Amino acid sequence: MRNRNFWKLILVTFALWTLFGVITALQYHVNTAPAERAAYPFSRWITLTLSDNWLKAALTVPLLFALSQLHRRVRRWLPRLAFYVLLLLGFTSAHVIFRPAVVPLVVYDEMQLSTPRMSYFQKVSLAAKSFMISDLMGFAIVVLIFNAWSYALEMQQRALNEERLTARLAQAELQALKMQLHPHFLFNTLNAIYNLAPDNSRKAQLMISRLSNLLRLSLDHVSSNMVTLQQELEFLDCYLEIEKTRFEERLKVIEEIDSEALDASVPNLFLQPLVENAIRHGISKKANGGTVAIRAGRLGNRLTVTITDDGRTSTPSAKSNGIGLSNTRARLTQLFGTDYILDVQPTSDGTRVVIDIPFVPIESVVNQGETVR
Repeated sequence: MRNRNFWKLILVTFALWTLFGVITALQYHVNTAPAERAAYPFSRWITLTLSDNWLKAALTVPLLFALSQLHRRVRRWLPRLAFYVLLLLGFTSAHVIFRPAVVPLVVYDEMQLSTPRMSYFQKVSLAAKSFMISDLMGFAIVVLIFNAWSYALEMQQRALNEERLTARLAQAELQALKMQLHPHFLFNTLNAIYNLAPDNSRKAQLMISRLSNLLRLSLDHVSSNMVTLQQELEFLDCYLEIEKTRFEERLKVIEEIDSEALDASVPNLFLQPLVENAIRHGISKKANGGTVAIRAGRLGNRLTVTITDDGRTSTPSAKSNGIGLSNTRARLTQLFGTDYILDVQPTSDGTRVVIDIPFVPIESVVNQGETVR
C-alpha cells in the first residue's frame, strides 16, 4: 500500500473512532438519570469517550501497519486468520493495559457515578471485563474496513494496469504499422532512383538529395504517432518534390487546405501512402500524366481530407488492396476505433479517397499522451 493511501486510511480511521466516541457519549448521556446530569453533563461523557476512542485510534495505527504487511505477504486465508487472532489479542491487551493510564476509570450504576480507588492491576482487570466486547467489535470493524480498502485499491490498480497495458499494446501496434510504411516507401523511391540513374544522373542526384531531406524530416517525428496536419503536409511536399523530379511536367499537384484545419492532429505519415497510390496506380499509367488534388477542411468537430486523381486507367480495387491503404485503415482503427471514414470512390476520370476523422487540436493529443480514442 502506498504511503499516501496509508495516511488516508489512518485519517479515515481516526475520523470513524471519533464518530463512535460521539455516538457512545450520546448514548451514555441519554442513559444517565436526570438527577445526575448536572454533576455528570454531556461534556464529561464526551471527554471520556473521545479519550478512550482516540486511544483505540492510536493503537489502530500499528494494527493497520501489521495488517498491510500481512495482506502483502500472506495470501492464504487460513494462516491469515491465525494472524488475525494474534493481532486481536495484541490490540485488546494493549487497550486494557494503557487505558487506565490515559482515561480515568469511571464506575456507573443506578445509584452513583464515581471514580473508585483501585490498584493498577485491578483497573486493568476491570477494563478487560468491561471493554472485551467493544474491543472485539472495534477490531473486527478495522479489519473489515482495511480489507475493503485494500480490495478497492487493488481493483483500481488492476484497472489502471490493464488500461496502461492496452495503451502500450496499441502504441506498439501503431509503431509496427508505421514502420511498415518507411521501408515500403523507401524501397519504391530507391527503385525509381535506380531506374533513373543510367539515363539522367543529374536528376538521380537531385532525387537523392530530396530523399535525404525527406528522411531527415521523417526522423524528426519518428516517435510520434500524431502530428499536426501542417507538419504532415510539409512531409508530403518533400515527397512530392521527389515525384515531380521523376515525372516533371507530367505530374501536377493541387493543394486546397483550410487554414483552420492546419492545427488538427492526424496520424503521422498517413497522407504519403495515399498520394503514392494515386500517382502509382493513376498518374504513372497515363502517357500525358495527370493531376493529384489534395483538399482538407474542418466541418464542426470533424476533419475531412480528400485525395483525388484523374488517372483514368486506375481502379479503386488496385488502391484498396495495397499496403498503403490497408495500413492506413489499420492505423485509423487503432487511433479512432470506428469513429472514422476511409472511402475509396471511383470518379468519371479517376479515383477519390475520402478520409473523415475527429477534429482534435494537437494540444489535446499531447495532454492525453497521444490518445485520441
